Amino acid sequence: MGREGPGGGSNKGVSLLKANADEEPLRAILFAHDHGALRAMSDTVGGSPGMPFSAACIPLVNVPVVVYQLVGLARSEVKDCLVLSTVSLDQLREALAAAELVDPIGVSGNHRGSAALAENNEAERTKAFESFHIQGMSVRLMEGSDWRCAGDALREVNSRSGLRPSKDFILISTASIFNFSLSNVLKEHRARRASDKNWLMTSIFRRGNRELAGRAPTTSTRKQLAIAVDSSTRQLVKYTELSPADSAPIQIDLDIAFGGPQRRAIEVMADVVDCGIDICAPEILVEFRDNFDFSEIRDFIREKLDSGEAEILGNKVCARFLDSQAGEYATQIVDLDSYAMASADIVNRWAFPFTPDASLMPSARYQFQRGRGYRERSAYISKSAVIEEGCVIGPRVQIGESARILRSVLGEDVVVGEGAVIVDSQLWRETRVGSQTEVRHAVLCHGSVVGSHCVIEDGCLLGSGTGVGDQVVLPRGTWLSLGELDEDYDGESSDGAEYEVSATQHSLSGKVTGRVVYCPWQDSSLFNDFPVDCVESDLEAESTPSESDPIEPHSDQDLEPEGLDSESRVYDATTAFMSEVKETVARALAEKVLVSNVILEINGLKLAYDRSYGDCARTILRCFLSVASTMTHNAPELLDLVQSWKEALTKFVTSGAEQLELLNGLAMASKDSDLVCQVLPSLLEFFYDLDVTEEEIIWKWESTIEDQVRHAAAPFLTWLKTAEEDDDEDEDEDEG
Repeated sequence: MGREGPGGGSNKGVSLLKANADEEPLRAILFAHDHGALRAMSDTVGGSPGMPFSAACIPLVNVPVVVYQLVGLARSEVKDCLVLSTVSLDQLREALAAAELVDPIGVSGNHRGSAALAENNEAERTKAFESFHIQGMSVRLMEGSDWRCAGDALREVNSRSGLRPSKDFILISTASIFNFSLSNVLKEHRARRASDKNWLMTSIFRRGNRELAGRAPTTSTRKQLAIAVDSSTRQLVKYTELSPADSAPIQIDLDIAFGGPQRRAIEVMADVVDCGIDICAPEILVEFRDNFDFSEIRDFIREKLDSGEAEILGNKVCARFLDSQAGEYATQIVDLDSYAMASADIVNRWAFPFTPDASLMPSARYQFQRGRGYRERSAYISKSAVIEEGCVIGPRVQIGESARILRSVLGEDVVVGEGAVIVDSQLWRETRVGSQTEVRHAVLCHGSVVGSHCVIEDGCLLGSGTGVGDQVVLPRGTWLSLGELDEDYDGESSDGAEYEVSATQHSLSGKVTGRVVYCPWQDSSLFNDFPVDCVESDLEAESTPSESDPIEPHSDQDLEPEGLDSESRVYDATTAFMSEVKETVARALAEKVLVSNVILEINGLKLAYDRSYGDCARTILRCFLSVASTMTHNAPELLDLVQSWKEALTKFVTSGAEQLELLNGLAMASKDSDLVCQVLPSLLEFFYDLDVTEEEIIWKWESTIEDQVRHAAAPFLTWLKTAEEDDDEDEDEDEG
């Protein structure tokens, strides 16, 4: 029995909608390869020329993105999923086989993992994986090498009666993940269409763009999104993207925006993220059939809204916002910054039940360790290595002595050398990082190798199989690849994001294996000053950590490679930041500038050089003590000066990670100055009494410092240990 229409009128159209809904199981269409902003990234990842990497196979916390997507769709009661890809399906087959989710049709009616598939020959495996089942959901893979955009793929689907949905379906854009059932969103969509068949789409958005509140993106190509919606119906009336540098006001045609009947108010929002998830009526495919200028689904939305057709002809789009209170989570990976944020969200359990210990990949079993993150049982971590919060350490990882890992994900068989520092980075399987190398806010893809005493700066992407020799500073935003972008690729994605593509190979400050395909410094003198020197030598043997390598604490000076002239060193952001801070501190002490003004200047430098809070905590203390020790004559004067600057020296310490960096800066300063070394115990006591440093962090720091520094700090460390023992005795007496 069909529902009544508004006012008790004819319900013939509603009955037809319900009849169609009963005829066809819930369908979903999933894009596995990107034609937009993510394309340059996935092409760079590719491990060989002419072999682009499927964006759906990008590992997110060591699990391919497509696994999250298919499991999420199966949990949403989807019965038929069509996966569309413009690249070879082999990568998808391998990723799904590794996840052991697949029950191949025609091979077995029971669940069979990758071991069972290995028993079949290549032809049988290929045939089986054209169609298979995951948790009761039929999945079909479809490859179209001639599709130049997502619109071409949708037009192909519409042209085939066996693939074309006859009722509302789910459309998942490339690298969009979600943790909630879409069946409820579908029910909401169908309820709207039951009362008004002009509701063609429901698009999912997330309020509160954390990219706007967090650190400045290093190489972000994601444009800021602004939308306008009807306050009462949530109908989308404006959808526009702004580049980060665009300060122009948002233009809204009020005749169109208020053209709807009884529309009283609209809301304009610029703090939203498009999650790349839509519920679509079958008429959407007809629109793409008739409009060849639609490259992707957002072209349809913009065209209908900007032209006013949404009001004149119907074609309404509903903006559906995530309910964070109910634990709903969704996002779309479009560049390195959104990739890093999605990874952090999963590690921090915002995407529950998709967490590192959910065992989506049977080959890895993670255990949660408080204060450190997740570790797979087969990983080897040296006793002196420091693993801090927010880390995921994969199977068979090897971490050398005195290495430090913070908020990073390490894939299987990764090797990290002695004294290396990995911060906010993603290291895919079989990557190698040499001793005393620093990697920050970067992605190292499958099998990439970085030598010793290197600096891999923010936003760098090392494609599969690429290599960087010893003592190389890889400038911020550099992308290395063994392959090339598509010969028809003009440097601009379908959504307007532009990429710089090198026409020739470039040498950086040393030997590299690969070619630069993207770098914001590409036209600078950095590349003009060095001849082309791309080599195909086996860097793995040169940079694999050796037990004979000397272990020395990591310092800013250690990161400066030998043999670089002053002009190339400008691009070492770590050194430049330290130099600026030191000049600021020296001027402030000489001119007696207010400490509050110094904090403002340091904040400005932090944003300009994209430094972390830990960088600031370490650098400002080291620079302050370096300058102050030359302006004072004895220990009491120095300690008085430290007291007067305590607000600035502790401003950037907000967590255990920053505490450790502050102590590292103190250790470096004690090696720079005999006076600082003399007052080191007093300085340690000063920060301890202020509750800036905690006992647990102090002992963690003590296990990593040199004997020279440990000896200087001995009076304080002895006192701290005695105090702890006394506290334990008092507790025992109280319990007795």
